[in-house]
Amino acid sequence: MKASTTSILQFVLRVFSAVLGAVATIVFARILGAEALGTYVLALSLIVWLELVSSAGLGPALVKRISEGTEQDKYFFTGVTIQLSLTGLVLVLLFAFRTWVTEYVGADVTVFIAVILVLRVCHLAFDAGLRGENRVATASILRFGERTTRPLTQIGLAVLGATLAGLLVGYIASMLLAVVVGALLIGNRLTAPTREHAASLLAFAKYSWMGFLRSRAARWMDTIVLGFFVSNTLIAVYEAGWTLTLFLFLASDSLSNTLFPKVSELAENNELERIREVTETGLAFVGVIVIPGVAGSWLLGADLLRFFGPDFVQGQQVLLVLVLFALFISYERLMITILNALNRPDLAFRVNLCYVVCNLIGNVVLVTEYGLIGAAVATSGSGLVSTALALYYQRQVLDFQMPYGEILKQAIAAVAMSAAVVITDNAIAMFPYWFVLVPVFVGAFTYGVCLLTLSSMVRERTWRIVGTVGARV
Repeated sequence: MKASTTSILQFVLRVFSAVLGAVATIVFARILGAEALGTYVLALSLIVWLELVSSAGLGPALVKRISEGTEQDKYFFTGVTIQLSLTGLVLVLLFAFRTWVTEYVGADVTVFIAVILVLRVCHLAFDAGLRGENRVATASILRFGERTTRPLTQIGLAVLGATLAGLLVGYIASMLLAVVVGALLIGNRLTAPTREHAASLLAFAKYSWMGFLRSRAARWMDTIVLGFFVSNTLIAVYEAGWTLTLFLFLASDSLSNTLFPKVSELAENNELERIREVTETGLAFVGVIVIPGVAGSWLLGADLLRFFGPDFVQGQQVLLVLVLFALFISYERLMITILNALNRPDLAFRVNLCYVVCNLIGNVVLVTEYGLIGAAVATSGSGLVSTALALYYQRQVLDFQMPYGEILKQAIAAVAMSAAVVITDNAIAMFPYWFVLVPVFVGAFTYGVCLLTLSSMVRERTWRIVGTVGARV
């Protein structure tokens, strides 16, 4: 499957799962209340940070080494052996500090956390194995299946009266199914782990683990810090802002996941001209979703937050700041992907280290003083700094041109969209808040028409993808 078609497939799957996840969060907020939702979010944030230690950041290293096409089974099984060994040590520490975990999260959920942690580590290993073999579409479908069954199961349990435990049981059920399917897709990879392969993985992972840390910090550093200073109810309000912001990452994530094995293969053959073309095209398409998304969030953020409940509207300022983070990081993620694929994880390491340090210091300083908005400012400010650094390093490694013309066209289309949104929003001012979906759809349609009119690149790629999909159907 071509990279463009794969990106579209990933994007469509992620949009559906993101919508379903947002619906689930709304259901949890309205049925269980902000307090229970905040407790669940804190439990997830703790799992994510424990996973960082358990997986040792070997996911990107596995993708890279397996994508090189030699001794794939040995690399895979060696990596899984390392990760499961570390997970065992983490579980020992988790239960040793069970009292502290209960006090921090606000509920005794240590057993649930342990089970989810093991399943997530296995799922990440299978996902890395599939992506390393360039089975990106298969990995995306597997991830989509987990992200679909999870909220559906949780919603069903919540409707039946389950509380926090029901959310965690639903998480376990969906992750267990994904692990079983992933194991079947990977097949029998049993082989003796070797020091040579472990050294090769760790040589790459000593840089890539920072990227893994960074991806967790981008989404969960603020939440984990907020857990020490604010109530679980306010954490739920912050999560609502993140839930809406996550939609803006969909395009850049799909592009990055698709381009890494492609660029890695091109780098092995020293095809720099093709890499340059792929980079410029990728950067041209990154803003297609995030630029209008920022404008739409600023215009309709308050009404969108009302879906979670009246208490969640206080998170409007948080949402306005977080969408700026999405704008910066969408470009930065793609550039870091290219750096790693070009076998320059050292430069990606520096960018990620810069982000993590700025984010940690910023959150600790600003959360203690300003609470929720301080966390959002720390996150977005760190994203701006790391994006600038990523662009600097990318230019050192690869001679490419930023597609400013395409970005300008996207901005112009977003301005036209904003005008349509404002007019439509004023026209429905007398209707209930959920009528906000009308200006959302009107704005999306206006933006799409304007961008297709302005950008020949978007127009040509769109018709090409439509033709490819039509031919397959």
